[in-house]
Amino acid sequence: MAPFGARWAWQGVRFGALGGAYSIDKDVRVPMMEWWPGEEPTEAAAGRLGDKPLEILACHDAPLGGNPS
Repeated sequence: MAPFGARWAWQGVRFGALGGAYSIDKDVRVPMMEWWPGEEPTEAAAGRLGDKPLEILACHDAPLGGNPS
């Protein structure tokens, strides 16, 4: 498991991790048992990825405006 906003290189490949996602059904879930307020990625976590390109971004959902190429 990697913390939100982590980045590393392995065998010359640049990786990043930005886990979490918005729970669209959190209004029917029990807080702190079925969903957690801290499960959504933040701007700060995304900022920790830096501005240099990554070859692989591990995340729960596609980033808003993400480019698959």
